[in-house]
Amino acid sequence: MKKNEIEIRIWDKGDNKMKYADIEHFDDMVGFRFEHKSIEADGEPDMIEIMLFSGRLDEDRKKIFDGDICSNEVAKWEIIFDTGCFCGKRINGSDGTQNTHLALRAIRGLRIIGNIYETPELLKTDI
Repeated sequence: MKKNEIEIRIWDKGDNKMKYADIEHFDDMVGFRFEHKSIEADGEPDMIEIMLFSGRLDEDRKKIFDGDICSNEVAKWEIIFDTGCFCGKRINGSDGTQNTHLALRAIRGLRIIGNIYETPELLKTDI
């Protein structure tokens, strides 16, 4: 991965499937092409949710995107893009705290355990 390379994925509501982009570089632009089998999602921007790669890798070297749900020894975290930066929104903590936001770069030892679309049950506040 090159420094500052943009990567996105989408949740296709028509297919109920996560899709990752193939990046196409041109002289004056960068394009993203997705596998698109869903008739419902074709040309319908409200049928997809776009998620951006945070630039961070988890402990297993997997790319962390906004919308991922991660955990560490302290808490479960929903990764969000808020006010121009990636943050971890604490779902619950070992000390009982919830809904705290921390800059993603300040959270250590994260492992992706799911995402808000495929495993929404992980957003529940029990550990």
